[in-house]
Amino acid sequence: LAGWAAAAAVWVDVQAVRAGIPGGPVVGAVGLFALIGLGVAGLRAAAVWEPGASWRVLLAAAGRRTVLDPAGSFLLVGGLAVVACSAWFVAPLAVPVLGAVAAAALAVEERGRRR
Repeated sequence: LAGWAAAAAVWVDVQAVRAGIPGGPVVGAVGLFALIGLGVAGLRAAAVWEPGASWRVLLAAAGRRTVLDPAGSFLLVGGLAVVACSAWFVAPLAVPVLGAVAAAALAVEERGRRR
């Protein structure tokens, strides 16, 4: 349900930018950054998931790690950018690249544990 709410919020942001309302580009940029942050937090939460774990707790902790570890977050943003470019150029490449991003998320989380 939260994913659909986020998608609807981004859709509203895109519509605001297209309509040309004052402040539309700022709203679009904020929505884009929020969507990227949500994607990174989701990857971080999925990387530490264990059977029986509460997603609410996992996402809250992942949100904190996303903000407190900007280097790891930027690594994951780069991975998401590679997935987007792969899907744009050759759609079937997006599937194996998603596996690489999942591995990167595990590596970023392990890097954070060792500190």
